[in-house]
Amino acid sequence: MNLLSINLWAINTEFMMIAMIIAVAMSVMLKNLPILGIQGILATAFYFSFPSLTLLTILQFIFSAFIFYRLTRALEYNYHLILEKTHQEERYYTRGGSSGRRKTFL
Repeated sequence: MNLLSINLWAINTEFMMIAMIIAVAMSVMLKNLPILGIQGILATAFYFSFPSLTLLTILQFIFSAFIFYRLTRALEYNYHLILEKTHQEERYYTRGGSSGRRKTFL
């Protein structure tokens, strides 16, 4: 057996599990249950369908990138909201007496 041989299936599953864990954590931070449900459906599909692992890996990567984008937008929103509330920036989100709170950041 060659010591340099790589088991691509094992790398693919490890990558998927790491991506799933990170995506679940980010969706919890975004406070959005539908996204968490979609992540659960992807995890279940990954567990039960071995022939389409490549497709599921691509879908998981795209989904994780989308969640990461929305999380960075939420962080940017929070940063500007703090600047507004400390009067370091012109009022935009808190215009008209709004507190700037959001139920979800998706």
